[in-house]
Amino acid sequence: GSPAAGVRVAVRGRAAQVAGAPPGLPLELCTADTDSTGNAVLKDHSGEFFRRTTHLWRVECDVVAEALPGFALTKPPDGPLELRLPPLGAVELAVLTAGEAPVPAAGLEVLLFAARAPGAAHFAERSGETDANGRVRFERIGCGLHLRVVTAGWSEALEGPRFVGPSTDGEQVTQAWRLPELPPRLRARLVDEAGLPLPGGGPLAVVLRWEGGEWSAPKWRIDEGGLVRIEVDRAALRADTLVLELDAAAYESSPGVWQPRRWAKIDLAGLAAGAQQLGDLVLPPAPLICAGTLRAPNGSALVEATLEGFAQRPPDGEGGTTPLWSARSRADGVFEVRVPPTPPLRERFWVRATAAAGGAAQWREIRVGDNAVEWQFDGDRP
Repeated sequence: GSPAAGVRVAVRGRAAQVAGAPPGLPLELCTADTDSTGNAVLKDHSGEFFRRTTHLWRVECDVVAEALPGFALTKPPDGPLELRLPPLGAVELAVLTAGEAPVPAAGLEVLLFAARAPGAAHFAERSGETDANGRVRFERIGCGLHLRVVTAGWSEALEGPRFVGPSTDGEQVTQAWRLPELPPRLRARLVDEAGLPLPGGGPLAVVLRWEGGEWSAPKWRIDEGGLVRIEVDRAALRADTLVLELDAAAYESSPGVWQPRRWAKIDLAGLAAGAQQLGDLVLPPAPLICAGTLRAPNGSALVEATLEGFAQRPPDGEGGTTPLWSARSRADGVFEVRVPPTPPLRERFWVRATAAAGGAAQWREIRVGDNAVEWQFDGDRP
């Protein structure tokens, strides 16, 4: 009967069930956590409660139990609702890595599944992350439930122990978990030269080199807040020193706002199995080759044209050699070419611009660093 602090309370609704149709996903109207007195105030600022008259609404407590404590709501209550929680306990996992001298597995994402009986389908799950001591705690777990744990966020999910959770109210169950060797997983926040996190959604190419070996991932992504989690080959564990190269291609982070191509090389002094916290990594813009605007013969923007850079113009004017770099013009015809500082550095490039959909191609010699190129197609091949 004592107040329960820190419990998440939510108002959720489902559309009325149609015969033969699968149940719809719940709509979460509002949430709040109980304070030290066990009270929580939930407000419907959206007005969805009154608009969605076909929904069946409930106020529920987020606990891991066979039946969520709560009430059906057909109208806003006249006064406070009292929710009584079932007997609940807690589960703590102590996770260690494999090896002769096991160490805590810090920064490991873990999923906890709860079922009513051994081998039964789970009805609830919770996620958490191990702390620096390799421990992760799950609160408000119903009594008598059958639990299992699995690693999350890795290329291979590792099954952990299966065990019975707390049996009495307030009990804490501690479960040890010895993991096999995990591959290294680099975790970092990518920031610009001003220390601001890169917008999420951008493409990222990753190369990790060490003496006698190399690993690459050409199609990684930057998560929201500039976060990256990069799982690399286990072979990298044998290297004493490594070099990490990050190449973030240019991308449109929001309508009309473009992020330049960014590149950085970071020296690493060995890796350990499991999560590796690299902190903030600065990705400055890659060196500028050229920038400007492509225009069609009538002066309009030349959209999605391809630009390719060559050390010299091929004799026949068409190619036969592999370009040293390539880029595309944007919706306004603007282009910006940036490449990693790979020697030998050049002063000029021969650039071939090709209109979209197999259109005409034209050549031009451009000085490195020219950021105001005005290039208008004349409609004929030179």
